[in-house]
Amino acid sequence: MATSTENKALILTNKKDLYGVEAKVFRNKQALYEERADIETNHDLIWRNYHSAFQGNRQMANLNTDGIFKNRRELLAAMVITDCPIQANYRASHMNKQKIEYLDNRSKLNEKVANVNATMTGINAELIEINKAIMCANAMIVAFNTEQLEKNSKWLNEAGALEAVMKAATPDDNKAKIAANASRINEIADRARANNKAIHEGLEGKIQANKDLIKANKDKIEEHRLKIKDNANTIRENQKLILEKIYGNVESKYEKK
Repeated sequence: MATSTENKALILTNKKDLYGVEAKVFRNKQALYEERADIETNHDLIWRNYHSAFQGNRQMANLNTDGIFKNRRELLAAMVITDCPIQANYRASHMNKQKIEYLDNRSKLNEKVANVNATMTGINAELIEINKAIMCANAMIVAFNTEQLEKNSKWLNEAGALEAVMKAATPDDNKAKIAANASRINEIADRARANNKAIHEGLEGKIQANKDLIKANKDKIEEHRLKIKDNANTIRENQKLILEKIYGNVESKYEKK
């Protein structure tokens, strides 16, 4: 037969163990949300790099390509052709060549875009699975809360329910519940230790590695931006030379504007 004094001592031991386990569980919670914050920051930085590279650098570089070939067409069109068919064929073949170069580059870029689109589609599928996992976790919270609310409601709404539970209590029942509590405390402690190990040995290094890669990509994007701007300046210089050498004697109402 269990005695109330023995049970009281066991309950105090469980209470002490619970306090330590609670500290571990909430330290893990803190670390996990800090980890998630770093992951979300990396995610936002990745998208910033994506927009900077695709919406910024890519569009500027494409404009440079258009400017280069516009200048090329002006140069070819300005070639002086005599009655010699060789010269006419030379210019015509170069007109075709410049279009081939443009379309060859464009078709290769289309292949790159298609590959990126396929990769992004795969990433979206993974994000959908992540959303499902989050929804599953949310469902666990809702189910747990519903179960606990039912217990509260039963004790609150059924007349004498709480008193009946208290009156039915026996030292042996209490001892069994105390032992079950101790077992569950150990189970939670084991899970908390496993979670702590996963937090510090699993993603911590990868998150920092991703952060370093994102920074390196950002620097490379900025380098590309400078080169793109240099190319744009060269295109503008070429446009000035075309105006001077090809259209130098032609008046334009926009020339002084």
